[in-house]
Amino acid sequence: RWNGGSPHIDNEGNFIKSPGVGTTQTQGSVAFNNSGTLDVQSGRLDLSGGGNSSGSFDATGTELEFGGGTHTLTGTSSVTATKVIFSGATVNHAGSYAVTGETQVTGGTANLTGSVTNAGLLTISGGTLNMSNTQGTLTAPSMALSGTGTLSGTSAVTVSGALAWSGGTMSGAGVTNANTTLTINGTAQKALGRRLNNKGTGTWSDIGAFYLVTGGWLDNQAGATFTVQNDEIFRWNGGSPHIDNEGNFIK
Repeated sequence: RWNGGSPHIDNEGNFIKSPGVGTTQTQGSVAFNNSGTLDVQSGRLDLSGGGNSSGSFDATGTELEFGGGTHTLTGTSSVTATKVIFSGATVNHAGSYAVTGETQVTGGTANLTGSVTNAGLLTISGGTLNMSNTQGTLTAPSMALSGTGTLSGTSAVTVSGALAWSGGTMSGAGVTNANTTLTINGTAQKALGRRLNNKGTGTWSDIGAFYLVTGGWLDNQAGATFTVQNDEIFRWNGGSPHIDNEGNFIK
């Protein structure tokens, strides 16, 4: 627990979280600086005090959370995990990122600018995920964008399975590819400020406001179907957004 000042934990060796199945947390302004190996063997480790790191973070079979503060992970750092949660921190990660289960963003900002080979399921309900990986592309098995969450960045994010959009924003210079199903529903506001390619079956069925803003481009591609199941408005909110239909667009 933090109780004043600027305390910190420096790890140059092997820092292990075990065996409790609950959550261990670095609270408030307790920074965690990792130049060695962080090994989460059970439960969850919540790093809420920021830190500067060049080492490895391993949460295979467990969970790693960046709950607060500003975390700077250099190009030599690595995150390998089953589940990573960004819940309130600003994380600038220039190293490698490989998550097999789920990347969950509920608050804060996650800037992933290094090598991202796998992020697992993408669940974004608050905060911002900036995907600008060195590969320039990422494939996720599914994505759920809701609440006030934002998907941004320069990379192309391809969702091979279900893409569910019930609130939040898609922005940035990147592209979102919905390869199988695109479901737009829910009463929360949605804003499209990047290219969204529907390549399979898309539906819009809610009564929530759907804004196309600067950079917004909804492309219903050849062979795809997009069905509007409501009496709502594609709302303009700046710039020159557009809808392109090369497939089957149904009202």
